[in-house]
Amino acid sequence: MTEREELEGVIDAELLSILACPLCADRPKLDLHGHYLLCGQCHNAFPVVDGIPQLTPEDGVPISKIKDQLDD
Repeated sequence: MTEREELEGVIDAELLSILACPLCADRPKLDLHGHYLLCGQCHNAFPVVDGIPQLTPEDGVPISKIKDQLDD
């Protein structure tokens, strides 16, 4: 299994294509890294738990706080 296939197993690819950052006014797309969805604009991460994105503003954490948990 490739790394991309592994990551796509965390969350459905079709769902991933429509998800956007809940904290940014212009709603940029999120990138999947490990078990987190990352916003490149506000630099917050949102966890994916059992395939379900946790996208309330309260779920966002600065990427700098979880760097060690992200897959390269």
